[in-house]
Amino acid sequence: MLLRGILTIYPIRFPKRCRTFFGPFCLVTFLLLNGAIISSQAQTKNNRAAAEALTNSLMSSNGQYQAAPPAAQSAVLLQLRSAVIKRQQLLNSLIQTNPGEVLRVAMPGAVAATLPAVVQSAVEQEADTQGELEVMYEDRQTGATLHHYVKTGSRRLELKFAGDAPTNLLTGATVHVHGTRIGDMLALACCTGGSTSTFQVVRAAPLPNTFGAQNTLVMLVNFQDNASQPWTPQTAQSTVFSSASNYWLENSFQQT
Repeated sequence: MLLRGILTIYPIRFPKRCRTFFGPFCLVTFLLLNGAIISSQAQTKNNRAAAEALTNSLMSSNGQYQAAPPAAQSAVLLQLRSAVIKRQQLLNSLIQTNPGEVLRVAMPGAVAATLPAVVQSAVEQEADTQGELEVMYEDRQTGATLHHYVKTGSRRLELKFAGDAPTNLLTGATVHVHGTRIGDMLALACCTGGSTSTFQVVRAAPLPNTFGAQNTLVMLVNFQDNASQPWTPQTAQSTVFSSASNYWLENSFQQT
């Protein structure tokens, strides 16, 4: 709805001589954006249906395996393995874009334990762990992505939040997490930054000495071969102690 509102305003603001060009341009842009949104929604719906179908197939095959006599179990096990592999591939992709959907179709630990031992390693697992948090941004030309990891011993799990990922956490905090693990990724049913039953900050990150007020000296200098003064003392004062200071304050979550 927001895109539609923005796009329909443009032709009204342009002079009449420009409307013959920008009107069709805006219409085409709207159609492309609207088509992309519809395509994304359709893909999400298809992934949801596929995840449900594969989960039902897996549970059905497991029921047949458990009920089959020992001599017939090997044939059913082939069907069970096929369903597990297809489902694992879909969930590996789904946890990247829609971890909430993974949580919705995840099998409880007690149910997963009834599967044959040879396929259990390919099924999602309930995980409850505590470790050191690592937070980083991945920058690209098209934007940036905020990543959260928890390190426990030699293992490093990437946290995938079903809700909005918290933006107030710092590397070095000790956290306790409970979620659904697929490979090296952990889907969590939270959060907006506060502690929940699936995500808790056990100990805050230690504050490095770069936090707090920073004593800063600004010196205006000239080179011997260039006596120009592009910066006045007032401009330097405003740039460093207002603009730059406010920038660091915002990006450090009011810490620096």
